[in-house]
Parts: sequence; structure tokens; C-alpha cells
Amino acid sequence: MTMFIIPIIVIASMLIGVFLTIFIKRPSNVVVLTLAKKEKGDMIPRSYLRHGDELGSLSKALDNMSFRFQSIFKNISQNVSAQ
Repeated sequence: MTMFIIPIIVIASMLIGVFLTIFIKRPSNVVVLTLAKKEKGDMIPRSYLRHGDELGSLSKALDNMSFRFQSIFKNISQNVSAQ
């Protein structure tokens, strides 16, 4: 009986690992890569993650922040060139 339980536990553990990789690690990598681009001054990239969890909220906030920064930079540029 134990010989059947151990393989089932191993397979279940592997499936949980795959699930965690797909649904947690990948979206967080998207946010990290987007932030790395923003750190270098590129405000154009967006992550576009729309999950209903904290990661989705973080992604949406970062995208909104980038849009606002882009608008501010554009207004400053226009005001400088108008003078």
C-alpha cells in the first residue's frame, strides 16, 4: 500500500510545483522585468497583468504610475519648448 502512496505524493508535489511556476512566478517575473525597464528611464513598457489578486493590483498601479509620469514629462517638455 505504501508503494502506491509515495508515487502519488511525488506526482502531486510535481503538479503543485508546475502550478506555482505558471500562476505565481511568471506574472511576478513580468512585473520585475517591466520595473527594470522603468528603472532605466523607459516609461513606455506596461505589464498588462489583470489578475484579481495583489500582484494584479500592483501591476495596475505601476502601469497607472507610468502613464502619469509620461503625461508629466510630456507637459514639461511642451512648456519648455513653448518658452
